[in-house]
Amino acid sequence: MRLVKNSMLFVLLLSLCMTGFAAEKMDDATNDGCAAPTPDRFDKFLAYMGAGVYVLDDPNFTAPDYMYFQKEIMGRNETGIEADRTAAMQYFLDTFGLDFFEEEVDENATSEEFMGPEGACQMAELCDIKGVATFNGFMLDPRNEYRAYVVSEMAAPSVGWMVRDGGWIVNTVEDATLHGTWGGEAGKAVPTGSILVFGDYNVDTGEEPIIIHYQSESPIIPGAEGIMFLCELTHPEFGKGRAQGISVPQTLEDDRAQTNIRNILTFPAYGHPPVV
Repeated sequence: MRLVKNSMLFVLLLSLCMTGFAAEKMDDATNDGCAAPTPDRFDKFLAYMGAGVYVLDDPNFTAPDYMYFQKEIMGRNETGIEADRTAAMQYFLDTFGLDFFEEEVDENATSEEFMGPEGACQMAELCDIKGVATFNGFMLDPRNEYRAYVVSEMAAPSVGWMVRDGGWIVNTVEDATLHGTWGGEAGKAVPTGSILVFGDYNVDTGEEPIIIHYQSESPIIPGAEGIMFLCELTHPEFGKGRAQGISVPQTLEDDRAQTNIRNILTFPAYGHPPVV
């Protein structure tokens, strides 16, 4: 009889937790539910979605640029920004064979002078490799409403936690052959418009942010049905992982943009091997 009573109590508590009533009632936007469990064989699991709806060319809105992300979101000074930019360039060189170090650069130039206030490259001889690819800073427009709805072992609210996403991006401006560790000596062909990224997810939990570094595992190749992206992840506590997602933006009947991003993050990338 005691076992039955305990089981009924557990079910009741579980149902209360799942409906959110077990948490202190505040309002729909801030009411926390229960912490999501970590899937078996994994150390950490996160799920992001972007579902923002907005006017693309809204004259009353100016999206924050990559420098806002670097300074205000990541808290980097000029030295930190330069170190991050250099790390990105080194990664693109080692992994994809794109050398943005070839040209001479004014060592006294600030990040704003190098990249420009809007994130556009101001030093074409460095940021454009012979018409093959460009290198720029970026920050994802917050109107995309990119949010973390599940973070294992944490109780994210139903509105999620905003994911501030930014870093450095490479775009191929013509068909190209990439080498490095990804393409090898023979190289692998990618079409015009292919994308490589190196940046950070900065998840605003309202307390200490969750900062996860990402970098392209392979080129992101846009297509008629959207884009799929695969990124290597690193976090000081979670270790190495993988982001695997897709973005299929839509246009509504009133011409507003509808963001449509789904992204799953796992640590380690494929889970620990099952015990035999």
